[in-house]
Amino acid sequence: MILIDIGNSRIKWGTADGENVRMLDAIDHGNQDFIGLIQRQWERLPKPGKVIISTVAADVIFLEIEHLISKIWPNTVLIKPVTQANAFGVINSYQNASKLGVDRWLALLALKKFYPECLACVIDCGTAITLDFIDGQGNHLGGIISPGIQLMKQSLLENTAALTLDGDEHFAGLATNTQAAIESGALNAAAGLIERCVKKQPDLEKIILTGGDAQLLSCFLDLDFIVENELILKGLAIYGQEAHG
Repeated sequence: MILIDIGNSRIKWGTADGENVRMLDAIDHGNQDFIGLIQRQWERLPKPGKVIISTVAADVIFLEIEHLISKIWPNTVLIKPVTQANAFGVINSYQNASKLGVDRWLALLALKKFYPECLACVIDCGTAITLDFIDGQGNHLGGIISPGIQLMKQSLLENTAALTLDGDEHFAGLATNTQAAIESGALNAAAGLIERCVKKQPDLEKIILTGGDAQLLSCFLDLDFIVENELILKGLAIYGQEAHG
């Protein structure tokens, strides 16, 4: 079974064999030749029995991926999960269940299965930073959405004259140049948001970080947490196995 997660910025994919999920790679779909880059990798994989794919990106990205799947793995079963109000032991807190992003919902499915019977939080550190809380009975308690680190920096670049950012330095102290000051501001804003929200839940037992900036942010958080890069892929695997056998 092939698992594909199309996020706001990247396409991540992996494989599932029972409960064993392995992330294989990720590519930025802002890259002009992202379909060609993905095709060269997917053509090396054995033809899967089914493909489970989630997306929060623009429809055109999904359609391009769907076409590629039919081209290199013809007649493969393609399954696209949708957020549900009550499924797999998770009770969605949104009045309109479908408005909870499918990526957030899949992460909650994985939390419920692999960290059961405890108050837990999943923090997805991607284009947006999302926090979602779930209790030991599977009730989604709600969540928070904030711009991610790159969006914060991009906002400054687009709305402030004569600013440029170069390099990949990650600095969270008092800065003596503009680039470092912007980097520090974004990192501290993200870390501060996460720590504040988590500390308002004093009985929290598990904190799971996932997403493209999870490893980066993990260096600046004063919390006990686990980094799970495959969390949404695990949610896809749960959906594929339990909903479709």
